[in-house]
Amino acid sequence: SVGAAGADLAFAHDFVSGSRQIVSFPAGNPSVMAVVGPQMDLFTGMAFNPDASVLWATNITSQTLGTLSQATGGFTPVTPLQAPCCISAFTIDPVRGTFYVSKGDNLVYELNPTTGATILVALGAFANAQITALAMDCGGRLFAADGVDQGSIYRVRFDANPTLVGTTGISRPTSLAFDNSNGI
Repeated sequence: SVGAAGADLAFAHDFVSGSRQIVSFPAGNPSVMAVVGPQMDLFTGMAFNPDASVLWATNITSQTLGTLSQATGGFTPVTPLQAPCCISAFTIDPVRGTFYVSKGDNLVYELNPTTGATILVALGAFANAQITALAMDCGGRLFAADGVDQGSIYRVRFDANPTLVGTTGISRPTSLAFDNSNGI
């Protein structure tokens, strides 16, 4: 599942259980998951804008950036993602509202939500990594998960090389998120 936390609810794209659907649950307690609605497309990231009123998603099926309804799980495309293909991770700065993505490599790009264009802004992980998840906390710290190396987590630095934080042991992590109310 690909998750994003906003307000007091987290949202995820559940495609592991055999049903493709958008679900919600209280932040930090996925055991009480509720189905929001069906969703056949696949997303490589979901994140809220700074005031948690809009849930954005990168849709790998249609290669678009758009919004997800928190009431129905429906996806509304906003802009096509510009080549080269394909977005593998997505997050939004919870304070400034800047969109960040990765493209299946070890680099981090800023994504323009109006045009779908990207600009390289940082080295997000060591060589040969494939970033599969991104998350930024309210302090402006950006983290990346490597989908190749047993879920290594890196602290992305915009002015220096990334720092290895640790390894989760999870193969191909698909989501990272912070609870913006407490920083966890």
